[in-house]
Amino acid sequence: MPNPDANNYTSIEEQSILQAIADLTAAINARTTALSIDDRVRYGSINEKNKLVVNKALDILQQGNPLFANIVNTPQFEATHHARQFLELCVSRLQTAIRILSDKKILNDHANYQDTLAIYDYSQLLAKRGIPDAATAVEEMRQFFSRTTKSETPTTPTTPDNQDS
Repeated sequence: MPNPDANNYTSIEEQSILQAIADLTAAINARTTALSIDDRVRYGSINEKNKLVVNKALDILQQGNPLFANIVNTPQFEATHHARQFLELCVSRLQTAIRILSDKKILNDHANYQDTLAIYDYSQLLAKRGIPDAATAVEEMRQFFSRTTKSETPTTPTTPDNQDS
């Protein structure tokens, strides 16, 4: 497993990332309309086949055929099509960034949980030897681990790998 500590962000990098996200959010919000759940269902998104039809319509409009001048505003259609391509690129890049951050978070969660299990196990060992602070740590952490009898099936504590995000 990669060492998540090897690539942790510095405080300055964290602030820079958060500021970039805030700046991006402000720039996006300046030109967007938030859709309600009903609006998202109503408008939906077009599938790949329909995107091909839209691209063909753009090709036809760009050929300058006056037949369609009264039906569709060609410059507006072109601008909307360009905006859609731009937004698709932005969404793709943001999804990549989210995946990278999510993977880093998963590694950090895993490392923290493994260290926590080591702390708990070591605290139990020290508590058995009568170390008072260790017994306190065991008592404070025990509530997060299920206790079973020998006849019951043991349950696993919630880990980053088996929790519902």
